[in-house]
Amino acid sequence: MHLSTTSIRRPALLVALLFSCFVTYGQEAPIKYGKVTDDEVKMKVFAADTSAAAVILADYGRSYFTYSDDFKITFERIVRIKILKKSALDWANVVVPYYVKNSSKEQVGSIKGTTYNYENGKVVKVKMENSAIFDEKESANWSNKKFALPAVKEGSVLEIAYTVTSDFLFNLREWNFQYSIPVVLSEYRASIPKFFEYKQIAQGYESFALKESVLGTQNVTLRRSGGYVGPHRVAGGTDIESIDNVNHRWVMKDVPAIKPESFITTINDYVSKIEFELEWIRFPNTMPKSFAGNWSRLSEDLLADEQFGLQLNRTGYFKSELAALAGIKDTLSKLNAIYDLVKKSVKWNGKNSKYATTNLRSAYTNKTGNAADVNLMLVAMLREAGFNASPVVLSTRENGRAPHTPVLIRFNYVIGLVKIGDKQLLLDATDPYMPLGSLPLRCLNGSGRIIHEQGGDWVALTSDEKTVNMLSADLTILPTGTLDGQVTQSVAGMWALNMRHNILRDGEDKYLEKMVNNQTQLERKKPVLKNLKGIDKP
Repeated sequence: MHLSTTSIRRPALLVALLFSCFVTYGQEAPIKYGKVTDDEVKMKVFAADTSAAAVILADYGRSYFTYSDDFKITFERIVRIKILKKSALDWANVVVPYYVKNSSKEQVGSIKGTTYNYENGKVVKVKMENSAIFDEKESANWSNKKFALPAVKEGSVLEIAYTVTSDFLFNLREWNFQYSIPVVLSEYRASIPKFFEYKQIAQGYESFALKESVLGTQNVTLRRSGGYVGPHRVAGGTDIESIDNVNHRWVMKDVPAIKPESFITTINDYVSKIEFELEWIRFPNTMPKSFAGNWSRLSEDLLADEQFGLQLNRTGYFKSELAALAGIKDTLSKLNAIYDLVKKSVKWNGKNSKYATTNLRSAYTNKTGNAADVNLMLVAMLREAGFNASPVVLSTRENGRAPHTPVLIRFNYVIGLVKIGDKQLLLDATDPYMPLGSLPLRCLNGSGRIIHEQGGDWVALTSDEKTVNMLSADLTILPTGTLDGQVTQSVAGMWALNMRHNILRDGEDKYLEKMVNNQTQLERKKPVLKNLKGIDKP
């Protein structure tokens, strides 16, 4: 699903200006900023998990809607963290992501941070200065507000508060109840006018201590613009109306820390949390508008996007280089030649994205670009050469599993797909050592969505090449009891890719020297490397 950068406007029935007074939930907020207790500051160990390096004492957030020229969502958060060991000092470094689309962006404000320490028999608090706050661009659509709390040490209590105001109604903030440290109390509230219907997606294995949805109302002030209705003049003025809303509340208590394990994608796929997807907007006296479940629209939006699909049609900048390959008659050989051409022409800058940085011509001229610059250029070249090629959007392992519903912001990467007869190959040209038909580990994450004019389809994100590490030996037992002979190690697939990168990093001589020195029970001659640059071979 793709929504435009302008937010969704209520029809101009009566409204020129709307101020909302939100109903209370009947309960006070579970945490108030600045109300840290002496016991919290003096705490030296968390009794429920004595191994914990830190513990979240309370985490409270709420989202609600306001209106001034347009609807907005305001998200507020207060969190209190106890630092128990030096290994947890990084919890003082805070990152608040916010969404950006063209000239519109979410606003992060009301940032406060205070550190509490117990010194000389009393609690000492140190407030964060505004100079500690700065912005950092994460990707084409995400930036981060970053700040670090001062005077943090073992035993500190950290208190953090901020708000995020958003015009993007599809981006109702998700809420994590679970982290890599224990959580004593986590509570999230959302007050949603009945104009808006969101699908709630709960994840994780922890149970709610409280989960409720209570009908309520909020008073709003409507200002009428004066004018004519037919021949009759209607005076301007104001009315106070009551709007129905639903007040949601989710609470978890005593949530254990969650730790990464081997062979998983990202721990964020397993933490207990709740997410939201906008499904319907139903304004009075207006046809309801659906935002759910339209994969065809997602493909259409991407193909019409200036930084995605439209770039595939602009091919003039590489025509001469592509023409030099026209004499190659074998299909796979030509495919491999185009694949190598892209890898040599544009170096990946290490950034993941599904959108081109600016345009592919610039990336080609500057010889560097993000993942979309590289792989969209690959698709464009393949199409120009007559191949049946399409882009495939996906979510990397670090980003989490691909969405079950068409939420475009959940995809953060793009690769290429080419069909040759009844076979299809997935291609990623960001790594010069990646052989044809293989994908980097970050892309091996379930399924990706093929984007084409017919609406797209799913494709399994797998590599054709097997990962193999094979040892063979031709040895003779000498009268002394020692072994003498030759040992060959043959490495293919992902392990071969990793080995080539290690050799590239260290240099061939240094890498082989390190290999010899690590063999404490072997006396060996200098090893010999083969096929270092023959990336299609072990």
